[in-house]
Amino acid sequence: MIEGRIFGVCAFTLPFKSSVGCASIIVDSPSAGTENKLLVALFNAGGERVCATAIDVSGGLATGEFASPVNLPAGDYHLAWGVARHSSTLKLRCIDVDRDQISLANAGGGATVFGFGKAYGDELPEKLKLISQPGSEFPPPLVYFKA
Repeated sequence: MIEGRIFGVCAFTLPFKSSVGCASIIVDSPSAGTENKLLVALFNAGGERVCATAIDVSGGLATGEFASPVNLPAGDYHLAWGVARHSSTLKLRCIDVDRDQISLANAGGGATVFGFGKAYGDELPEKLKLISQPGSEFPPPLVYFKA
């Protein structure tokens, strides 16, 4: 990940406890050139990273394993995503969200639903800190977490 790279964050509520061991995505168009990874992490409501993986984005169905299975209690979480290296050819299956919907989700009082963070180095941070700077390489990817 390039120093100071912006990554996307989306809040969600997990209504039931779950155990996850990996995350899968669908790569519609691979990243050309150098090896690239989609960095995916879940953060709890306190902003602590609970699990993370790097998923190869060379094409098709792709899965990243967690170091060990993670037990998630029901509650509020943040999904964070970003690429290790910028790619103009990378296209992932994403949730269809445009800028107006992001503004609507964040309007009024309450918590930030869609946000952004800043990462330094080759992974997402241990502690989530949202920033006001907008921008993301792409909308939220469809990420399937599985046991």
